[in-house]
Amino acid sequence: SRFYSAIYDISSATRNHSVDQVEYLNSAIDNNALDWPSIKSNVLSQRGNINQKNFEGVILKLMINRRKYEAALSFANHLKSNSEEMTLGSINGLLGLYYFIGKTRKLSDEEKTFISDAYKSLYEKYKVLDFSTCEKLVRALCVIDEWEKAIWVLEDIHLTSVPSHTAFSIVVGTLFRNNKKKRAFEMISESIKHKRPLQYEAFDEWIKFILRKYKDRKAILKQLGEIHEHIARNYAVCKEKLECLKLSDEDFLKLQQNVKEKLIVGSDLFLKSSPEELQRFLSFIEKTAPYDVVIDALNVAYAVGKGFPSDRLGLLLATVDHFKEKNKKILLLGRKHMLKWGKSSIEKLKNSTCIFFTENLSEDDPYFITAAILSGPRTDIVSKDLLRGHQFNLQDEALRSMFRKWQWQHQWMLFINHKALKIQDLLRGHQFNLHDEALRSMFRKWQCQH
Repeated sequence: SRFYSAIYDISSATRNHSVDQVEYLNSAIDNNALDWPSIKSNVLSQRGNINQKNFEGVILKLMINRRKYEAALSFANHLKSNSEEMTLGSINGLLGLYYFIGKTRKLSDEEKTFISDAYKSLYEKYKVLDFSTCEKLVRALCVIDEWEKAIWVLEDIHLTSVPSHTAFSIVVGTLFRNNKKKRAFEMISESIKHKRPLQYEAFDEWIKFILRKYKDRKAILKQLGEIHEHIARNYAVCKEKLECLKLSDEDFLKLQQNVKEKLIVGSDLFLKSSPEELQRFLSFIEKTAPYDVVIDALNVAYAVGKGFPSDRLGLLLATVDHFKEKNKKILLLGRKHMLKWGKSSIEKLKNSTCIFFTENLSEDDPYFITAAILSGPRTDIVSKDLLRGHQFNLQDEALRSMFRKWQWQHQWMLFINHKALKIQDLLRGHQFNLHDEALRSMFRKWQCQH
């Protein structure tokens, strides 16, 4: 959830740093008060572990972890305009930033040049790079498809250590993306030899390569069979039985009985909610449940990224229409400030769904999860969020396992690719492209495909 990922991610970036320093940084970033010389001066004037040497690296990591990419890009431009030589921490921070930015959009020529120049200058200065710098460089080089240089850096890591699962997977994925199947298989063999099983990035690009290269159904199935054989052969070496994804009815009842205590009573998730709001919510669920689908309205709406309220509402309406066409009963959970986005569109949503708005200061994610689980074992959820925070909040490992299984069986994900919207059921693997001529006039930037 946004609430949990912010707390979880920021903690790794700010650990051991002064609370006052970090709070000031967060406030300046959130308020878009991006006078970087002034920010640096104010931070360093306060007591804490952020100092002259690590300031650039810390602030970049903090902004990346919080996904404040526009602010991070502003800071990147500030660093590059400075006449002083960049520190290694600054360079690593920018490499990390451009990797994450590159996964959301095509990098500019200037950003690509920075990565290429960093590769050249780092090796000219240091000859042999440390593990962390190598890993950052591998990712950045892959995002601009410089796979040959990335493999060279990967070899450098072998001098002192073993590359991470992520480094191997990103390189393998980049090779498939560039149609280098033979090299990709060589790198897969290398990863297996070093006990570094592939991660999602590699499999995703492997499957895309197959679907891009082969059009015949039998050929596609044969190639997908190679992936299956790879997993069966190389992921069974630990001799551990893989966890069954199916959640039994008995286990669902246990999860349902515990979720109210674990997600509401036994935690601080609802500290920003009033007892009156919580009671209003539970009464609403009792009156309107069960549902077929519960949609995290804000999460879905903001999948468009930066845009007009009409764009967000357009995406929400498209998602709701998709499930309405299947005669699904829908609960839409959002916040009250959404009411200002557009009266007519909100009325359409109200007419198509059961709809509940929390107060603007409330965290809506706990409501979203709780509503779905209390609704019953046949209720699905729609969110781009991986919901990791909710797993950690369940203190009992058995309950966390039940939550994961429930999530795998019931979560539909949104994917935005080249302005096309796809809704995908993760476990059952069916993918739907939304197409509605009316949507084209509803939000200008979208092109929904068959």
